[in-house]
Amino acid sequence: MIRRASIVVAVALAMLGLFALDRGTGGGARLETAVAHPSLPASGHASTWYCPAVGAAGSTTLTHVVIVTNPDRKVLHARVTGFKAAPGTAIKAIEVAPLSQVEVPSLGPDVTGVVVELLDGRGTVAHRLSGTNAEDTGRCTDTPARSWYFPSANTELGSSATLWLLNPFPTDASLDISVATPDGVRVPQNFGGLVIPGGTSRRIELADSVQRRPQFAFSVVATSGQIVAELAQISDAEGGLRGLRLQLGVSNPGRRWLLADGFGGAASSEQLVVYNTVGAQVHVSVAVIPAGVDVSALPEPFEIDVPSHRFAVIDLNAETRLDDQGLRSFRVEAGSDVVVERVVSMRGEGGDGSARTRPQVRSGLASSTGSAVTAHEWLLDGVDPKTESPLSVAMISNPSPSAIAVVQLFAIIGGSRIEIGQSQEVQAGTTLAFDLTGAFPTAAGSVLVESHSPIVVEGRTTAATHRDLSVIEAVPGAGIAPLASTGGGS
Repeated sequence: MIRRASIVVAVALAMLGLFALDRGTGGGARLETAVAHPSLPASGHASTWYCPAVGAAGSTTLTHVVIVTNPDRKVLHARVTGFKAAPGTAIKAIEVAPLSQVEVPSLGPDVTGVVVELLDGRGTVAHRLSGTNAEDTGRCTDTPARSWYFPSANTELGSSATLWLLNPFPTDASLDISVATPDGVRVPQNFGGLVIPGGTSRRIELADSVQRRPQFAFSVVATSGQIVAELAQISDAEGGLRGLRLQLGVSNPGRRWLLADGFGGAASSEQLVVYNTVGAQVHVSVAVIPAGVDVSALPEPFEIDVPSHRFAVIDLNAETRLDDQGLRSFRVEAGSDVVVERVVSMRGEGGDGSARTRPQVRSGLASSTGSAVTAHEWLLDGVDPKTESPLSVAMISNPSPSAIAVVQLFAIIGGSRIEIGQSQEVQAGTTLAFDLTGAFPTAAGSVLVESHSPIVVEGRTTAATHRDLSVIEAVPGAGIAPLASTGGGS
């Protein structure tokens, strides 16, 4: 029996390697684009998704579930594999009914990373961590890589930053973690020459080597092998900020980014962090686009210079040129490759419960790294209409400087594809906040957004019981293209 189990594990690892090799050589599963980005595969093609973070440090006990969505009209078969700190796996086969989603609970207390293979159809995979005082939903990725970049982490007292490193492949991965602070850039002694054995997953508490830092950036670069990296940032300070954010690293820095969701409001903090991943100073232009403001009245962009391998923070609450209330989106253009992250935290009451304002939830922590691509189709996973926290919102951004985007939303739930209201117009250069509350009255589901012209979509949900919010990065499908330039940067 032991020998047979070993053979099963070896075959599973080999198949994962073959799936990765097939995608890496353009095996037909991904739509062609100049920018690598997780995406819905073409109909009928298999794909493999990686979900590294299955927990976080701190006093909160967290529950982990994987969310597999099937947007098509045939049954989707999948295999869920849980990886551990030592070689050994837990495997579960599942079926996802047409136009439905399945939540897969943890495969065991010793599982430290999850891989989901969609065997015979297209779909997407997300995952959720939830606890008494925190919850977040994040998308998983279908693209392993050698390098992962994280613009923002926090190890202040009451905060913990847990890095999850998943290596599901047969060969070992060797890597370094480089940390950028206002004092400089370094590889801490404990973060150099790390080895993640093949077929294992590892968690690293960043506070062990980066202590009491309210803001730092870091990169994970493999000198051999490929990995997937994700940050679980949690705050559970007694009497202070409580919340959790899941954030995949960015494996493909770029020159242009769009972040569809943003809001000002009472008792909230919103920051944009720009991380320069190249070996020279880079000039960056950040345009803040308030909803409902005529293009002739937009605030002047922020123009910043970011030194090599360092970061810059724009504290949006401190900027007098911006209204401290209401919805907004962000366009970032740089002279060379950067990574951008929006980090939002809330402490105290605020918001009137509508889609266009700061959420009502009393406390929360969330982030987004935005999108470097546009598409005509987006799938938004993990919309969970808890009865005690009804607000779920789709943020639909039209990056065109001149053309109106006409969009239609569909609820994917319980075997049905249901139109959500009438088609909507999104004016050029603006973002529409679409309230999804009535679309999912009793059960969780997904939202498909379709448009005849390029758009970018993000989602936002709140959880009153967990006192937290999630910003969910949607997955693009048909019509993927790199985000066009508006002439910013240099």
